[in-house]
Amino acid sequence: MKTVSILAVLYFASLCFATPYSGSGAGNSTSPYLITTYAELCEIQTCTGGLSAYWKLSNDINAVASNDGDHGWLPIGAGVGPFTGSFDGNGKTISHLFINRPVNNDGNTVPGAISCGFFSTSSGVIKNLGLIDVNMTGEQEFGAICGWHLLGGVITNCYCSGIVKAITYVPYGSKVGGLCGYNDAGL
Repeated sequence: MKTVSILAVLYFASLCFATPYSGSGAGNSTSPYLITTYAELCEIQTCTGGLSAYWKLSNDINAVASNDGDHGWLPIGAGVGPFTGSFDGNGKTISHLFINRPVNNDGNTVPGAISCGFFSTSSGVIKNLGLIDVNMTGEQEFGAICGWHLLGGVITNCYCSGIVKAITYVPYGSKVGGLCGYNDAGL
């Protein structure tokens, strides 16, 4: 428990020290940040204004590195707020994304366990994205693209393949879907 708490504090403290994006683009509608590698994909969480910026995949991304032997990919926006920007998959795919973030039997959660998916929560635009060969285990508001799709958000021309599995320990059950776990906005 102490290790998880310390890691969570260190992670959220790192978000306070956001850095500029290392790739190309300006993060706006006419010049989105261009994502060419898994490392650049991870920067959505930590770059200045990342959750409200415009992003575009330039290459197919192999996310096999997300299978770290622990909890895997930390959903975009987990614990800090919804994604409100624009993510254009540009017809490209992200493959082998791994997430293992269920709530434990003792009720303790790992960071990103609630509202879990590639995005944690989103009221932004997510389009033209394929997630293939995913392996995801989660609990509450859990789906491959996003855990909770908020009112005002748009998800269009997206798909996923692979395993999206819910483990439920909560008395009121899980909200799980292939694309979105909980959908306020429509697809």
